[in-house]
Amino acid sequence: MECNYESRLLMGEAWAIRDGTNVRFWVDRWVQGCGPLINDTARVVEPIVRGRMICEFVTDVGTWDYSLMEGYLSHTKLLYIALHRPPARDQGENSFYWTFEPTGNFFVKTAYCFLAQVGWAEEDRVWKSIWSCRGPQRVRTFLWLAAHARLLTNEHRARRQLTSSALCEGCSCGQETTLHALRDCSRAQAVWRRIVLQSCQHDFFIMPLQRWLKCNLSGSDDHWAATFGIAYWLLWNWRNNDLFEEGFMRPSDKCQAISRVVESWKVTGDSGRESAQLRKCWKCIGWQCPPGPN
Repeated sequence: MECNYESRLLMGEAWAIRDGTNVRFWVDRWVQGCGPLINDTARVVEPIVRGRMICEFVTDVGTWDYSLMEGYLSHTKLLYIALHRPPARDQGENSFYWTFEPTGNFFVKTAYCFLAQVGWAEEDRVWKSIWSCRGPQRVRTFLWLAAHARLLTNEHRARRQLTSSALCEGCSCGQETTLHALRDCSRAQAVWRRIVLQSCQHDFFIMPLQRWLKCNLSGSDDHWAATFGIAYWLLWNWRNNDLFEEGFMRPSDKCQAISRVVESWKVTGDSGRESAQLRKCWKCIGWQCPPGPN
């Protein structure tokens, strides 16, 4: 599994708000018990709003200006914010603190314990998202391999000396990691930009691998989870056929090809499983003495 311990350590840091002048309301971690607010909004935060400082969300009389937050945040999140005293100029400068120590001071021991727990927790969440999502079994198996960085991308092949270059052969714009091959390569991006809502595309293309998989596979929209998984799997198959199958031609309309596979699965796989469940019944099985002679 690809790990980024630096970004995980940042999850344990938070801002203690005083004047609120150099801490971003949406992007920085400052609400106790929550991550950055931008990760849990009801709608997309516009770029012009995203960089605003906390001090800009206070009224002239020194109270929180909830009118600037409504429509973006749930009532629960607004209650979390209400627990914090609004910033004021006379409160001094903002400062960092370590959230896992009562004193706010950083200690290597608590950082190590935190990293160990986060690693297992993230793996467990991704694992559950993959195996509970609707879709063909072979797609779920493939997603599990992708989540654990077990796909034989050019980066892995170069590391094992199976190829001389780790570059992506589809776009030659960077090393072919799992995320690059299946999302960031120009060929993959062209497909995703057609099937992902435009309002969701910014976050879709900047998330790290683990969070990207979890966000797209979990939730109440089973159709999107199946479409995402099948598209992910087909992009990898097309990539392999490009490299290793002479004369291979990708479908002219890739989105239509993905839709056909999704609809085929819904007819033969998903509906078959549901109808099988409807036919279940309890039966008592046991030996009975055969009838005697008349």
